[in-house]
Amino acid sequence: MESRAPAPAAFAALRVTLTGMVAVHAAGAVLDPPRLGGRQARLLLALLVVERERPLHREEIAERLWGERPPDAWASALRSLLSRLRALLAEAGLSPAETLRSAFGCYQLHLPAGAVVDLDLLPRAVGEAEDALAAGRPDVAAGEAACACELAARPLLPGEEAAWLERIREERRGWHLRALDALGAAALWLGDGRLAVEAAEAVVALEPLREAGYALLMRAHTSAGNRGEALRVYERLRRLLSDELGVDPAPELSAVHLEVLRGGRELPRRPPRPEPSRHSGPDAAALAVLAVEAALSYRRVRRS
Repeated sequence: MESRAPAPAAFAALRVTLTGMVAVHAAGAVLDPPRLGGRQARLLLALLVVERERPLHREEIAERLWGERPPDAWASALRSLLSRLRALLAEAGLSPAETLRSAFGCYQLHLPAGAVVDLDLLPRAVGEAEDALAAGRPDVAAGEAACACELAARPLLPGEEAAWLERIREERRGWHLRALDALGAAALWLGDGRLAVEAAEAVVALEPLREAGYALLMRAHTSAGNRGEALRVYERLRRLLSDELGVDPAPELSAVHLEVLRGGRELPRRPPRPEPSRHSGPDAAALAVLAVEAALSYRRVRRS
C-alpha cells in the first residue's frame, strides 16, 4: 500500500486535537494541557470546538461545564476561563476577537480557513474506505480503514463524564464499527485472512450482539483456513442470542453457516460492494498528519 507523504501545509495549518490529548497546534507552538489550564479550561475548549457551528449562551456553557448545579460564582469563573482562552488564542497567532466572538451573552468559536479538527477526520476516513471498496480498490480501502481505526481508538477526554461527550463517543463508536467492517472486507478481498479475523474480532468486541460482525468473523476464519473455528463462532452466537434475547440467528447468518458447512466453497472472496459514501473525501493536507502513522501501523499488522 502506498503511503501518503505529509504535505508541509498540513503541519503549518491550525490543528485542534480533542482525542488522546487536548491541544492546539499553531504558529509552531503546541498549547497542551499544562498550558491550557485545568479541567474546566479543557472542557470549555472542547465544547466550543464541537459546537462551533452555532452560538452558545453562557448559561448553556455553564451547565455543560459544571452540570445542573453550577457554583454560585459560575459567571465570574466562566469569564476567567474565556479570558484565559482568548489569551491562548493570541499566543497561537489568532485574533482573539475574531476567533472567539461574543454577543448578547453568547459565544461562538470561528476557526480560520484550513483549520483541522481531529474529530472531523474519522468520518471522512471511513467514507474514503467505503468509497474505495465500492470502486473495487481494496488496497486503498485497507489503508483508509486502518487510518480510521487509528483515529477511532483515541479516547475523547478520558475521565470526563457528560451527556454531550457521551453522544460524541457513541457517534465515534459507530464510525469505528464501520471502519472495522471496511478493514475486514478489504482484508478478505485481498486474501489476508488473519487481518480479517483481527478486524472482525474487534467488531464483535464492540458489539457482542451484532450479527454482521459474526458473519464477517466466520468468513474471515474460513478465509484463513480455519473452518472449525468459523463453526464455533456461529455456535457461540447462537447460544448468546438464545440466552440474551431468546431468538435464533437471522437467516443471513444461517446462510453463512451453511456455506461454511459446505466447506466454504460458496463464500465469495470479494464481499458485496457497499454503496458509495455520502461523505466528501478529506483533502490530502487534513489527513496527511495521521495517514503515515496509520499506514505504518497497517504495514506492521500485515508483516507480523
